[in-house]
Amino acid sequence: MKKTKQGRERMMKQLIKKFWPLLCLLVLVLVAGGVFLLMGSESTPEKAVAGFLTASLEYDEDDLLEYASDYQRVELAGNVEMDGETLEQYLQTSYAQARELMEGEIPTVTVEVDSVDTLAMGTERYEELLAEYGEKADAKAVEAMAVVRGTYRTDDDPKNSFCALAVQCGGKWYYGFRI
Repeated sequence: MKKTKQGRERMMKQLIKKFWPLLCLLVLVLVAGGVFLLMGSESTPEKAVAGFLTASLEYDEDDLLEYASDYQRVELAGNVEMDGETLEQYLQTSYAQARELMEGEIPTVTVEVDSVDTLAMGTERYEELLAEYGEKADAKAVEAMAVVRGTYRTDDDPKNSFCALAVQCGGKWYYGFRI
């Protein structure tokens, strides 16, 4: 019995020794993948605006809410105060009806960002846009703002220009409103 236990321990040590490099490589790959995912999901003004525009034109309520600022949430609710869950249900119903009317032919959206101009706090333009944001949402929550310009198109439609405000709240960028 003692020999069997020692034999198993020796065999386990040999297996660990044999597979140790493979285990280290696996851990390294997992760590590198995690870092890549974190860096790839970094919140930026251009991602917020492009994500919101794409979601709104493709009738994707989940992404729409992910990129919508509090200002946009009030707009989406028809200027009625709704909690997050009620707004989500409202959008699911509305977008399901829209998708049904479109008979499943949701357009493919392409967004190209031409420029991102971060606005300096305290400037006249910053204060003007902050006041407009504050008409429907808590302006005190805004940490930074940027003006994002570019174009978007759906399938074979011509390009459309956009100029939008992106706001940073809680460390994350969101679509504010069209300028």
